[in-house]
This record gives sequence, structure tokens and C-alpha cells, in this order.
Amino acid sequence: MNKQELILRGIALYGKEAQFRQFHEEIGELMVSVSHYQRGRCSLDDITVEIADVIQMIEVIKVLFKIDPKKLEKIDKTQWKKFEKQMDKYEKKNKGK
Repeated sequence: MNKQELILRGIALYGKEAQFRQFHEEIGELMVSVSHYQRGRCSLDDITVEIADVIQMIEVIKVLFKIDPKKLEKIDKTQWKKFEKQMDKYEKKNKGK
């Protein structure tokens, strides 16, 4: 079974609302793991598992909202360019400080 089929099966089995709740839960678990890592209470492996869970749920959310992959790719490229411009601006502003 491919990823798309698994996502659709999960939505059919658990329902849309449960998927939204799971998305929120996974985001929260990642936030807690990062916080715990900063205090030495968990490992990078723990964070990696939580990142994988969040990525999986993002894939589900993309299906639930019927996000066009081409549009998402275009926006993703734009966001990375924006991030680069922000860093360039910051570096220029703080050069020599």
C-alpha cells in the first residue's frame, strides 16, 4: 500500500476530526521533545521520531485540505527565497557589530 492509500485508509477509518486532533497532538509532542532536549531530558532520536510523526501528519493534512502539490512546491520555493532574503538583510544590518 502506498503513502496516499494509507492516508486515505486512515481518514476513512478514524475520520477527519480525529486526524486534526492527531495533528495537534503530534505538533505538541515535538514541541515538548525539543524543550526536553534543551534541558537534557531526551535524545536526538526522540526528536527525530517526533519530527517523523509531524511530517506524517502534515501529509495527512495536505490530503484533507486537497493541497495542490505544484502550488505547494511553488510556495515552498518562495518561502525559502524569503528566508534567504531575511538572513541577507540581517547579516547586512549586523555586519561589523
